[in-house]
Amino acid sequence: MKKFFVFLIAAILCISLCACTQEEMNFRSNAGLTEIPNRDNLYYDANTKIVYIVYREKSGYGGYGFMSAYYSSNGLPYCYDANSQTLIEIDGR
Repeated sequence: MKKFFVFLIAAILCISLCACTQEEMNFRSNAGLTEIPNRDNLYYDANTKIVYIVYREKSGYGGYGFMSAYYSSNGLPYCYDANSQTLIEIDGR
């Protein structure tokens, strides 16, 4: 009976310790977006040229953040010109 309890406790410890590995997650994946140089948290889509603000934070085992189009004062999103490295307001006409 004593061997059974020792085996049971050893099995429970072994199983519980196997699940304690911390998986490395790639929180820096930008989902195909390209970072805009010298602009914190601003990225653009290479196909559409639309600029996005991306904020991510890792806390313990989890992470949180958001992504949104980066809007100009006229209410429309900015486009990015990679050649001149400038943000361009979309004309709302």
